Amino acid sequence: MVLSRRSVSATAPAMDTLEPRLVLAAPTATYVSASNNDTGVFVVVDYRSDVGLNTSTIGNGDLIAARSGGPTLTGNLFAEPTVQIDGSIRAIYLFAAPTGAWNFSDTGHYLVTSPNGQVQDTNGDDVGDGLIRDLSLWFTQPKAAVTSNTMRANDWLIVVNYTDDVSIDHSTIGNTDISVEGAALISGITMTQKIVNSANNVTAVYRVPAPAGGWNYLHNGAYTIVFNHKEVKDNAGKAQAAHNLRTFPGLFFNAPAAVIQGGTTVTGSTWLIPIKFSGLSAIDPFTLTDSLVTVTSPNGFTQNATRTALLNNHDGTYTATYRVTARGGIWDYSDNQKYTVAIAPNILKDINNRTSPGANLRTFSLWFNNPAADILSANATTNDPSKFDVTIRFHDSNGINQSTITSSAINVTSPAGVTISLLSVTAHPDGGYRAVFRIVPATGDRLANGSYFINTAAGVVKDSNGVGINGGTLNRYGLWFA
Repeated sequence: MVLSRRSVSATAPAMDTLEPRLVLAAPTATYVSASNNDTGVFVVVDYRSDVGLNTSTIGNGDLIAARSGGPTLTGNLFAEPTVQIDGSIRAIYLFAAPTGAWNFSDTGHYLVTSPNGQVQDTNGDDVGDGLIRDLSLWFTQPKAAVTSNTMRANDWLIVVNYTDDVSIDHSTIGNTDISVEGAALISGITMTQKIVNSANNVTAVYRVPAPAGGWNYLHNGAYTIVFNHKEVKDNAGKAQAAHNLRTFPGLFFNAPAAVIQGGTTVTGSTWLIPIKFSGLSAIDPFTLTDSLVTVTSPNGFTQNATRTALLNNHDGTYTATYRVTARGGIWDYSDNQKYTVAIAPNILKDINNRTSPGANLRTFSLWFNNPAADILSANATTNDPSKFDVTIRFHDSNGINQSTITSSAINVTSPAGVTISLLSVTAHPDGGYRAVFRIVPATGDRLANGSYFINTAAGVVKDSNGVGINGGTLNRYGLWFA
């Protein structure tokens, strides 16, 4: 049987017509620009997607920059993404310099890419991991790196090596190159040694003084060595910006601590210094002795302070008040100087026998404008108990008002009553006046045996500006008459 064409077409199924469909592309990242400052590089990219970008996927780590032979840098989102006129989403990423600030060793080609799985569109499709930009970066700044450190009882030695592609300006290396930030306030850093290894390689040793003169348990914590802004330069004047060189996450000390409390008190003849002692364990109060605290000054003053009071704070800590006696018996203009309060090493302990290595607690600048009094001589003879003559020089930087030198200028603490008379007042060749006082018994014809304290009377002798002398004991004499 021969089928006709008509019968074939009548029995064949009809073909479905295919409708055209939109082919969607994966989201893309397009490089826009790059710029750098002393510590980082900013890279700007525009993201595009046919179906819309999932902006919640834009964030840190969207871009990485890899350099052959160097670390891979991660871009952190610098600001909130913004919508551009063409509908793209613009994002700015910051790549921080590997060591905190750019230096000559960071020069090279950085290949910027977007890792898979980072930025996505609303369908969950990723921006590919292809190359976004080959950045060519060039730097000439010298490099600073902490190479070693040594912790000692009263300071910390930090060694920093400086290198450059050409040469280091050695003269720029000094006391202000680094600072230390951390659990305690650090000041007074000095550069103690400079070693020139070559024209482009110099090593510096810095001494970091311990807070309050000695490390103790109060200083436990993290510390960061900071290179200060553009301190060390190369011979072209280039320098790194401020950045952290190295962080020590946990320095630990177990020595007990001594902290001067705020209210020191200076009177006419004494200085009272309250000090709080504490430790990881309770303080042993028997170690808070008169030999623990010393006060020194460049004018030659050195004195062990006397403990006058001790307060148990009932928390393992103690507050002791130490007394310092003025040089020469009274504070006066000649005592104007810096005075350092220190605790001696290996005396202060806690109950677990942890010992303080000693420390300079604090330096005070004491200033006085009061006249001075110095005993030049004191004469008494064992065969003449009727009198005791004392010669005193009164002087001041502003001159002494001679009329204020009277028999009332001094008083005497003695075993029995005495009478004081002024025998003479004459100019002293070194300035001021020499006054001779005679001390005789108030009753009878014999001075009593015992101790005689020669004291200035507060406010009697005055300088030419009317400032009076401080009151205090100039000296003690033991008199014994046969």
